[in-house]
Amino acid sequence: MDLLKLDINGALYVPQEKLKNPCVIVFSDGKAKIKPLQQFGTMEIITQDNKISRINCKESILF
Repeated sequence: MDLLKLDINGALYVPQEKLKNPCVIVFSDGKAKIKPLQQFGTMEIITQDNKISRINCKESILF
């Protein structure tokens, strides 16, 4: 996951090239990260104490 920039007021800045494909933007503990979505697969977001602790990505291959 790539870290995104938040300004002092909490506004999010996302470079245009990161938004060319479907993605997920996750906010947690004053930080934002971006993760491109896989063509086929599952993404599981795990939280602990109201914070994101882990993101599991399972990619599938379609035959």
